[in-house]
Amino acid sequence: SAFQKGKITQCENRAGVEADINVGGIVGQIATEYDIDPEEDISIVGTESSSVEATVKAVVRDSRNYGEVLSKKDCVGGIIGKTEIGAVISCESYGDVSSTGGNYVGGIAGLSGASVRGCYTKCTLSGNRYIGGVIGSGLSDTDSEAGNIVVGCYAFVNIEEFEQYAGAIAGMASGTFLENYFVSEELKGIDRTNYTAKAEPVKYSDLLELEGLPGEFKQLTLEFVVEDEVVKTVPFEYGESFDDNIFPEIPQKEGYYTEWDTAELKNLQFDTVVTALYLQSISALPGSEQREDNRLIFFAEGQFEKEDFLECEKQETKDETLLTEDYFSFIQNRTRPEMTINRAVVEQWSIQIPDDGLASHAIRYLPPDGREKHLAIYVRQKDGSWSRAEHDVVGSYLRFYVEGEQVELAVVSTVSVWWMWLLAGCFLLLLLLMLAK
Repeated sequence: SAFQKGKITQCENRAGVEADINVGGIVGQIATEYDIDPEEDISIVGTESSSVEATVKAVVRDSRNYGEVLSKKDCVGGIIGKTEIGAVISCESYGDVSSTGGNYVGGIAGLSGASVRGCYTKCTLSGNRYIGGVIGSGLSDTDSEAGNIVVGCYAFVNIEEFEQYAGAIAGMASGTFLENYFVSEELKGIDRTNYTAKAEPVKYSDLLELEGLPGEFKQLTLEFVVEDEVVKTVPFEYGESFDDNIFPEIPQKEGYYTEWDTAELKNLQFDTVVTALYLQSISALPGSEQREDNRLIFFAEGQFEKEDFLECEKQETKDETLLTEDYFSFIQNRTRPEMTINRAVVEQWSIQIPDDGLASHAIRYLPPDGREKHLAIYVRQKDGSWSRAEHDVVGSYLRFYVEGEQVELAVVSTVSVWWMWLLAGCFLLLLLLMLAK
């Protein structure tokens, strides 16, 4: 047989702790150490085996955790991950506790078969099953010599994510509970039930009157975080609300748009962290209109957000003045004549481009019947006149550039007139030859 004593007192952790299983801010696990094979201890349930008898006394006392505690699997606690024996007395934990894929998550102990007395916890918790402000769950009497005892503890916690069995004091009512109190308008004491004088809710204002209450319980803060850096901290009173003016400006990054992960800050009842999100901009925003083959007619290139919408409306009335433009104005303007003339107005559109901070945008347009040739695109100017927009071909789309957010465009079919200038040239050459002769 073996007899061991262990005591941990007045320890403090301010760093993050991360591991696979049995993870705690101060201690990972308190359990019997077997001489046969210590590496197998974690898989042995209880304090007895066929060949070994052990009595272990272990105490964790007057210790504090301020760091985040993260486990991949089961049993994670602000002070201790798993304890089969001993006691946790007068400890405090203020770091967030979570398991990414496991059960038994507690503000003080994840899975407890010990005595937890006079402890305080204020943190955010998350996990799968058995999530509790003080302990995730207690071991039954058959699994431990003394079983789980939780006495005189205070919890002020927020449980973000869980699948089953979650409470402000414990996720499951296994063991003995006495004179434990908590603050929450959403959670119950143990799973979905409050127990008078065992796991009982109190008002936050009444909790503040408690003699010896740690200062951490009296402070509520709102933090704004940008890329893991706190850029603004605001203290607040329990139940206070804030308007949009409280949000600081988020630094911009090229190719991204920004937003806060929390839109409203109303009736805050717990420490709140608001995080800035950098979301990749939508470089090609589609309109909703489609051709008969279900291909989209318009895309706008820019830096758009996920809520943005490209509004496209087809105009029924066509502006026939586009067909009567003065073709021979090139003589007066002393420019080269066009090799095409307008033949018919194919369609006209009105487009509303969302404001993304850019002055100009490239518009991609899918012509009807898949024809990219013999088309011209005109854009309405502020004075009401039409101006021809130069375009290039991108796959099946015509791409051209526009200014502003409200765009009116017309698509016109054209016909080549190069042959006319070729005939005119031949006639002029023939005339010169006749004069010379």
